[in-house]
Amino acid sequence: ALKRTEATSLLIVEVPEESNKLSTFGFEEFVADGVILLHYLGIGGEEFVNLQIRKMRRTKHERGFLSLRKGKNGLFISGRGSMMIR
Repeated sequence: ALKRTEATSLLIVEVPEESNKLSTFGFEEFVADGVILLHYLGIGGEEFVNLQIRKMRRTKHERGFLSLRKGKNGLFISGRGSMMIR
């Protein structure tokens, strides 16, 4: 029904860090067109957030981990090709 309205919808799922799953119930990643994982790492006083696009149907996408930083003008994602999201 959501696809017929051409709406963009997000399903946000939290999974335990020690889990090897991509979702809570084990089927969400098969229904979704895209799966984006956020990884948080705290070392000492530093915090690092990485983004990984595991699946994005019908498009070529960046592989591997991308650095995600928050700036005063929005989010900055850096990898082979960098981008700004406002």
